[in-house]
Amino acid sequence: KNLIENDGLLATHIAKMENINLTDVVSIIDDFTNKINDELQQKNSFKLNKIGVVTKWKEGNISFQQDKNQNYNLNAFGLKQNYNYNKIERSFKFNKELNVQAITKKDSKKTIYRAAAVLIPLIGISLFSITQQEKINTVYSQMANLNPLNSINSEDLFSSSKQVNNNEILINLPVEIKKTDHDIVTSVSSEVKVISKEITSPVLLNAKRYYIIAGAFSQEKNAKRLLNKLKKLNYNS
Repeated sequence: KNLIENDGLLATHIAKMENINLTDVVSIIDDFTNKINDELQQKNSFKLNKIGVVTKWKEGNISFQQDKNQNYNLNAFGLKQNYNYNKIERSFKFNKELNVQAITKKDSKKTIYRAAAVLIPLIGISLFSITQQEKINTVYSQMANLNPLNSINSEDLFSSSKQVNNNEILINLPVEIKKTDHDIVTSVSSEVKVISKEITSPVLLNAKRYYIIAGAFSQEKNAKRLLNKLKKLNYNS
């Protein structure tokens, strides 16, 4: 509504920039204005290329919608405008019906019978294994009594031993021989040569400790500075 009358500023600017007579410029502006008004009367809108769209509404109001692909703001330095949209949060509630099934109690007597059918055989097997283990232990004890070396003391064994060399020892081992015909027991001694091994003391080696020092440097002089510092600390680097 404030731009109904021509104040001459636009015509003066065009005449100065295009080097045209001011009267001719005013005539060109009037023709272009009449063209826009005719388009608004017929189509209710008029599009200005790279500028925007002028729209006339039923109430007689005229509005202008700027072309968003073009930015004529001098303070924007040619950059496009960023549009910040309000964040819309929506929450949804779902009502879901749960199908609950009734739990029926099982017959406890059937469960007891099943458990007894499993446990009774297991108990019988364990008792049988215990009795058999006792019989096996008695057999092992009887076999141990037949060991001919069972009644030999260690003192008697080494009392009859004699030393041949520094590293050799002869030991007399008495052996009992039982004859079942007349229950006669005789003893026979046999000599066993035992060779002792010399025990040498372990050899201690001088262990050396090594250090690995790594680093990353932006300049070579920093690496050399650290290298000299390590050499002063007696690191062979």
